[in-house]
Amino acid sequence: MNARPWSGGTSRTMVQSSCRVLLVYAVLATATLRLPAAEATKAVPPEGVAPFDPKPLMEKVAERITMDKYRFAVIGDTKHAKTFPALTKYMEEELKPDFVIFTGDFVQAGGGKCGPKNWAKLAKESGASLRARPWWPVIGNHELAGTPTKKKHDDELDDDEPLSTDGLENFKRFFNLDQEYYSFSFRNAVFVVLPWPLPKGASEKWLKEELLKASATGKHIFICNHLPFYTVGGKSKRDIPNKETDITKLFQKHGVCAVFSGHDHTYYRTIRNGIPYIISAGGGAKLYAVARKDEALPGDVYYGVEPAGMLDILAKKRYLYHNGAAGWPDKLTEQPDQYVVIVDVDGPKVTMFTVTAKGEKWDGLELSRK
Repeated sequence: MNARPWSGGTSRTMVQSSCRVLLVYAVLATATLRLPAAEATKAVPPEGVAPFDPKPLMEKVAERITMDKYRFAVIGDTKHAKTFPALTKYMEEELKPDFVIFTGDFVQAGGGKCGPKNWAKLAKESGASLRARPWWPVIGNHELAGTPTKKKHDDELDDDEPLSTDGLENFKRFFNLDQEYYSFSFRNAVFVVLPWPLPKGASEKWLKEELLKASATGKHIFICNHLPFYTVGGKSKRDIPNKETDITKLFQKHGVCAVFSGHDHTYYRTIRNGIPYIISAGGGAKLYAVARKDEALPGDVYYGVEPAGMLDILAKKRYLYHNGAAGWPDKLTEQPDQYVVIVDVDGPKVTMFTVTAKGEKWDGLELSRK
C-alpha cells in the first residue's frame, strides 16, 4: 500500500498489564456487553485500545493485493438497525469487498451519557465485521450527537442542535484516529475523508493541499463525506442547496473520480459537471421521502419513500425506484430495501454498481476519468 499519511497514523500506547488488555478485549467481544452505570460517561473503547483501527487491516490487504485490481464497498446510515447484520453478511459472503467505506451514522448518538453505551452496542453488533476487513469511517452528525430529540423524522436531529465534543473524541478513539478528517492511499487511488458538515478553516486548507497532492500523483481520487452536495431526498435546500459550491469546484479542478455521501436516507446517483455524486445511505436507518425529485436531472437514479400528496397522506407507505439512466419505468414496492454500492477498480477503469440485500442490481456506471 502506498500509504499517504493519515491523521490517525500513530497508535496510542499505555502501560497496562496484559491481564487488563485481555479483559478489555473480552468485554468488547462478549455477547452480553454491558457497561456499569459508573462507566456511563467514559469513552469506549478505553484509552489505549483500538480494535477497530482500519490501518493494520489495510496493511494486510496490501500484502494480498499486488495489482491495481480490487473492490471496495460504500455503505452508510445504520444507527443500530436490526437488519444491518444480515446486509453485512450478504456483502461479505457474496460481494466480497477488500475494504469498506462507511459514509457516517454508525450509532444513534455517539456523545453525551448514552454515547459510550452506543459505541459498546456497535462493538457487540458489528465488531466481528469491523475486525474482519478494514472499515474506513466517515464522521456523521449522529456520531457527534448527544441525545437526539424528536424532530421532522423519528430519528432526525435538528441541524441547529448543539453537538457533543465527547462524541468526536469517542469516534476518534473507537477507530484510532487523530482527526475525524484524513486521507489514505491504496494502490492507484487516494481516498479523502471529510469532516462534518463541510471543510472549513483548517480542514478546508487541508482539503486543498490533499487534492493538490493527489492530483499530482495521477491516481483515482475518491471523496467520502456524510453531508451530500446534491440530493433528491428529504433534507432542506438550506442544508443541501443542490448548487455548485467552492468545494465542488475544487473537485472539478482536481479531477475527482467520484463523491460518496450519506445522511439523506435515500439512494441517489447524479452526475454534475462531469463528476458522479452518490448517496449511499441504505444501511438500515429509516428511509426518507424523495421529496425533491423534481430537482433531479433526466439521467439520475434514485430510491426512497414515495412522496405523499394531500389525498394519500394516510395511505400505506410505498418505496419508489427511478432509473432515468436506463429509461426503465418507475417501480413501487411496499417493503423497503437496504443496499450497498460496490466499486471495482481495474487499473485505469473504475466501475460501480448498486445492489440490494436481496441481490437485485439497481444501477451501474463507469466512474473512470482517465
